[in-house]
Order: sequence, then C-alpha cells, then structure tokens
Amino acid sequence: MNEINVNLHMSRKRALFLIASFSLVSLLITLFVAISIKSNLLQLNSLLRSDYLYSATAVGLDKPDSYYQYNAGIGFTVSGDSRTGINAEVVMQLDESDYREAVFWNADKLNVNEVAVSAGIAKEYRLEIGNHVFSKHIVDGQVHEYIVSQILPDVTRVRVQNQPTFSDGIIIMGYDPNYVENVTHNTLLFSSEDINTLSDEASGSLGNIVYREDEIKQVCSDMAPYYLLMLVLSAVLMLILVAILRRTVAYNFKRLVTLGFYQKGLNKALQSLVLGIGLVSIFFSLLLSIVVFAIVGTNIVAVVLLLSVVVVECITLMIGEAFIKGKLWRQ
Repeated sequence: MNEINVNLHMSRKRALFLIASFSLVSLLITLFVAISIKSNLLQLNSLLRSDYLYSATAVGLDKPDSYYQYNAGIGFTVSGDSRTGINAEVVMQLDESDYREAVFWNADKLNVNEVAVSAGIAKEYRLEIGNHVFSKHIVDGQVHEYIVSQILPDVTRVRVQNQPTFSDGIIIMGYDPNYVENVTHNTLLFSSEDINTLSDEASGSLGNIVYREDEIKQVCSDMAPYYLLMLVLSAVLMLILVAILRRTVAYNFKRLVTLGFYQKGLNKALQSLVLGIGLVSIFFSLLLSIVVFAIVGTNIVAVVLLLSVVVVECITLMIGEAFIKGKLWRQ
C-alpha cells in the first residue's frame, strides 16, 4: 500500500498539552537549579574573565591589584540610622596601587569618600551611581557618608576559599589613611609574579595563597551536583515525553501496519511526530530557561550550561525515538 501521507492521528490539542506540560516541568527544574547555583555562576564568570595566577595575603607590600583587608569588620548601611547592614565583603584600595584588568571586578581609583559596589548589591539594595551609603567609622566612631561612584560586575566574594560565604557581593572603599594607620590589616594581592620572588619581597609574610585555577575547580565542584541533577532530570523528562507519545500512537500504528502500510512511510510518520513535538518542546523549554537566567543573572557560563542541557535533551530524544520505533514494530 502507498506509504505517502501516513498520519498517526494525534490531535493538535493533545500535542499542545504535551508541549506545555514538558515546558512547565522543565521550567520548574531550571528555576530550582538557577536559584541554587546563582552565586557560583557569577563567581565562576568572574574567575574565568580574570587573568591573575594566584591571590595571597602579606604585610606591608604595595603591588598592583592589591587591597587592604581589615581584621575588624567594616559594615555599610543604606541609611544613616539603619540597623540592617549591607551583606557584603569589604576591601579597601591602596594609596599607590594600580588597578588593571587582571581582576575582573577591579574598580577605578576611588577617593576617600567613594565606594564601588558589585551589581548584585546594587540590585538587592536599589543603589545607583550617585546614591549614598553609610558606615560607622571604626576609628572615630562617627557615621560617615560615602558616594556610590561605580557599579562593578556581578561577583559574590573577593576570592573562593573552603569556608562558606553568604555575602551578596563586594564593596570597595577608597584609600582611607585613618583606617590604615589605626586598624590592623593585611594586604590582599592578586598576582602572576613568580611566587618565590614575591615571597622575598614580602619578607616571609606571604601566606594564605590561593591559585585561581583552584578557585575555579572549587566553584565547579560546588555547582556539579546541581548541574548533573539538571541533566539527569531533563533526560528523564524527555524519556517520559517519548513514552507518552508511544502510548498515544501505538494503536494507530498497529492499525496502519495491519492495513498494509509500508515500513518506510510509517517510520517517517513516527519520526516526524516524535521529533517534531520533542524539538518544539525543547525550543520552548529553552526560551523559558533563558528568561529564568535573565532574571537570576545571565552570563557566558549560564549560556554554556543551557546549551549542554539542550544537547542532552536532543540526544535523548533521538535515542528514545529509535527505541520506540523498534518496540512498535516488534509488537
């Protein structure tokens, strides 16, 4: 019998329902993963776009891309009388240090009454350039007013170490001699210099060395369970969609075989139906995922993650289509 225009008779309403259901469940998976790995995505993006070899702490060393870190915590608020502080990691620029592109989130040179805040903090606390933030000065005990002069790229912490961190981002202060002369601090260096040479310059005070490569590995390790969960659930969801399609068309497929339709035509019709609905579902799922990450925070790392999920879904779809084709013919 002629195999041209074989129709497996799936209603448009049912097809749309399957596509919508797949997209909705996929959206929920993406939303959960995106929220869970948001901070790691931002940090990984920053690390990949930086160019230093390692970071370390030292005492009394003035180098490019260096910051003061104070043992006494420096806090900021959005108003002078607020009791709720900005959840941020605070560092201070050196007086003579140059800030280049080796560190992705470096700020331009700041004055003593200026600060730069990362984009996440600006969004969370509704700060814009020209707004003011406030900090009780540790030395004189007075509340000082600072101008937000720069919005930095989104980053959650100054550097990645084993201990957990819960900050929304970083705040960079301009050089303040009052702090430097009166409050205990270390110098945090971001460098690609030979580590032995730098150690000699630091007179043996160089320590707490963290390589950027190890930071990247740590962030990837933190993200890996969520990423793998997203891949597995996406593949399982696609297999469920394929299984539902098989059950939907099984009766008509068997009826057409009984009527004498050729294998080539039936296979083509089945492939067109399964791949068509599957690819449309993947497409709408991708669009919704892009929207989710656009809200949570899109960067090149998120794009790679989403594309890898699409690849896994497409491969699963093709394997599933081949499997149900063989199973339908065996029946």
